[in-house]
Amino acid sequence: MTVKAALAGMFAAGMLFGVGAANAADMGRPVYKAPMEAAPAFSWTGFYIGAVTGYAWGDADIGGGVLGLLGSTQQTKPDGWIAGGTVGYNYQQGNLVLGTEGEFFWSNVDGTSSNGILGINGTYSNDWTGAVSTRLGVAFGTFLVYSKAGIAWAKNEYTLNALGGGGTLSTSETETGWLIGSGVEWAFAPNWSAKIEGTYMDFGSRTRDFNNGVGVPLSANVDSHISNVKFGVNYRF
Repeated sequence: MTVKAALAGMFAAGMLFGVGAANAADMGRPVYKAPMEAAPAFSWTGFYIGAVTGYAWGDADIGGGVLGLLGSTQQTKPDGWIAGGTVGYNYQQGNLVLGTEGEFFWSNVDGTSSNGILGINGTYSNDWTGAVSTRLGVAFGTFLVYSKAGIAWAKNEYTLNALGGGGTLSTSETETGWLIGSGVEWAFAPNWSAKIEGTYMDFGSRTRDFNNGVGVPLSANVDSHISNVKFGVNYRF
């Protein structure tokens, strides 16, 4: 064996020994994996839009004025279906959720008095209602329990009918009132939630001029308050 051949063999053996030692060292070294990131906590913060439908009922009275002198107050018990939409924003801090919400819905809420006196009865009808309110709630993960308060507007019409077709007196106006309510909302998907809510709206007592279209007015007091229960679905951005 020549000197060159011996040196080549020693070099090759050294290389094999080094590779084997490195592999052995790697096999004995513990392997660490990066920890998995925790899923972010659910938050109610953000804008949302939604649709609602429900049922409304209440009281609407027509009295006072000439009717009061005659001892007659027409008491109606209107009810009917409502449907519309909402838009709002929530901000969550800890478990508290503060938000503002606007809503608008059409309705077929109406009623006729059943206590016609002196040949007169009254009717009430509501065409639409809008509201702006503040919501304050407590979040339990994907569940939100809240209360709300705000201002409501409604297109209300009051009519006095003479029984037997003797004439009609009516007044129609967009009235302003206040509202309170409460509800429960459940986020059943990352961007979707469903809610059930009850609201009470009071438009107060005020004097209105009823007119029959031929210049013969009649002043009478009107007083209306409406409650509703709504079911809704919101999409949160």
